Amino acid sequence: MPANSAPLFPGCPCIVTIHDAHFITHAENRDRIGMAYFRIAVRIAISKASIIITDSMDAALKIEAHLHVLPESLRVVYLGATQRKVLETDRDFGDEYSPYLLFTGATEPHKNVHTLVEAFALLVKKPAFSDFKLIIAGVPGGGHQRVLDAISRNHLEDKVFFPGFLSDSELSALYEKAALFVFPSKAEGFGLPPLEAMGHGTPVAAADASCIPEILGDAAEYFDPDDPKNMEQVIHGILENTENRASKVEAGKARAAEFSWERCAHSMLDVYREVLNAER
Repeated sequence: MPANSAPLFPGCPCIVTIHDAHFITHAENRDRIGMAYFRIAVRIAISKASIIITDSMDAALKIEAHLHVLPESLRVVYLGATQRKVLETDRDFGDEYSPYLLFTGATEPHKNVHTLVEAFALLVKKPAFSDFKLIIAGVPGGGHQRVLDAISRNHLEDKVFFPGFLSDSELSALYEKAALFVFPSKAEGFGLPPLEAMGHGTPVAAADASCIPEILGDAAEYFDPDDPKNMEQVIHGILENTENRASKVEAGKARAAEFSWERCAHSMLDVYREVLNAER
C-alpha cells in the first residue's frame, strides 16, 4: 500500500508507506474532518502492516514517537530525484523574471513561504540585489493568504510572481535559470524540490529543519527557518560569494545523483522479500 492506508481485511502480508507525520505535527489550517478521517485511516493501516516504509530517518522518528510504531517495524526508503528536460519550445521560459530566487511547492503553512517573502524583502533593499525577483511556483495552499499579506506589507507586488502549475519542461527551465533555489519549509517527509534544483545545477539554501539536512547533506547552505534576517544573510552570502556558489553547484549535482528511482525500487524490493521470507 503506497500511501498511508490499508484495507480492513488485507488477506495477505501488508506493507504500508507512511510518508510523514505532518498530519499530527503540522495540522494547522487543515480541514478538521479530513484530518480526523486521515488519522483514523493511518492508525488502521499501522495495525494491519507487517512493515511500515517511510521516506527519511527524520520521518521514521516522528512516526515512532507520534504514532507509537515500534522501530523494528519501520524501514526507511529514500526517494529518487527526477531529472526533467527542457523542451526547445520552453527554452525561453522564465527569462522575463531574471535574475530571480525560486521556490516550488504549495503555499501550505508548514512550507513557511511567508518567511521567505520577509527575507526577500530584506535582500532587495540592498542595491546589488534590487533588481531580483522571487518566483513561487506551485498551487495555493492553506498558508497562501499569509504569503499575500507579507507581499503587500513589504510592497513587493511587482517583484513576487506566481506562475501557477507548470509543465515538467517549464519547471526545468525555471530551475536551470534560477540564481538560487530557496527551501524554507519546516516539515518534510523527504524534500524533493531542492534535490531537483541541485540536479539542474542550481545552488540551494534551505531550512535547518526536519529531514532537510539529512537529505541535502553538505551540498546546501542552511538557515534558521524562523529568522528572516538569518535567511537573508545566507541567501546574500551564496549570491555574493562566486567561489562558494560554484562549489555548491558541483556538490549539489553529486548529491542529487545519489538519489535515483532505481535505487529506491531496489530498496522497496528488499522490503518485499523480507516480509515474504518472514511469512514462509
